[in-house]
This record gives sequence, C-alpha cells and structure tokens, in this order.
Amino acid sequence: TGMCGGCRCLVDGGNKFACVDGPEFDGRAVDWEGLMARRRAYRPQEAATLRRLETTGRLASSGVTGGAGYPPSSDFPLVSGTIFQTKRAESTAI
Repeated sequence: TGMCGGCRCLVDGGNKFACVDGPEFDGRAVDWEGLMARRRAYRPQEAATLRRLETTGRLASSGVTGGAGYPPSSDFPLVSGTIFQTKRAESTAI
C-alpha cells in the first residue's frame, strides 16, 4: 500500500489506519490488547535513542543516512527552543 502502518489497528476484526480511516473509531470495537502490544514493540530502541539524544544532542551516530538526498541524521542537532534543526537544500519546485 505504500503506507508505513504505524497507525494500524484492529477495529471490529478488520485492519484500519488511523491516518486514513480515523482518527475516530468506536472505542468498544478497538482491539486494545493488540494495539498496546504493537506500541510496545520498539520500546527498547526508542529508549536507546532517547538516551542518545539526551547525552549527545543527536538522534543517530555518524553514517546513518537521513533518506534520499538528505544528510546523515547526526547532522540534525537538537536546538534549544525547537525539536530539530534541519539542513535541507533549497526547494526547486515551482
């Protein structure tokens, strides 16, 4: 589908995406056990990243790419008053 699936949940036994089908669902029809299990799946990685951010002010170590055409994630330092300072190239779109 090209979707990340981060917001996927079971509602009335079927898959729903909060970003497309929601964000409001009948709370009695949501599979809360499954949803909470999915949300806990990356807890160790999230905790490690938070510790790295708190100690170094950076989200990732050098060499981690930021995606197509973007610099490594380590080039996005934490800046006081903002979440991230990005260094993206000027857009050429008209």
